[in-house]
Amino acid sequence: MPLTFKIDHDRRFVQVDTESVVTLDEVLVYYEGLVTGNAMSYPKLFDTSNSVISLSSEELMTLGAWVSAFAEHDPRGPIALLCTTEENENTLRRYMSLGRARRPIKLFKSRTRAMKWLSGESEA
Repeated sequence: MPLTFKIDHDRRFVQVDTESVVTLDEVLVYYEGLVTGNAMSYPKLFDTSNSVISLSSEELMTLGAWVSAFAEHDPRGPIALLCTTEENENTLRRYMSLGRARRPIKLFKSRTRAMKWLSGESEA
């Protein structure tokens, strides 16, 4: 499966790992899992370092509609996007501007920095 996620209720944390090519359908299954798992407010590490996020402009607009619809689940937790390729970075930057979501979101090239940011530690 190109996108897997684990909701850790004890730590109040979501770990998302991707591999191969990630499509809109996989992202929507993940969104549904966050809602049904009562994890929208948890910090999330979304690791794209082993994948290609393959979303067209139309699919990004669909995600934007979903992000807007999730406003009823506010407050939503921060999202650290771990990204190691320029292609994914471009797609993820477009994603970050979708739906005017009220939650912190930031791109990282380092897992250590991403985890520090999610835990509230200042970046060095």
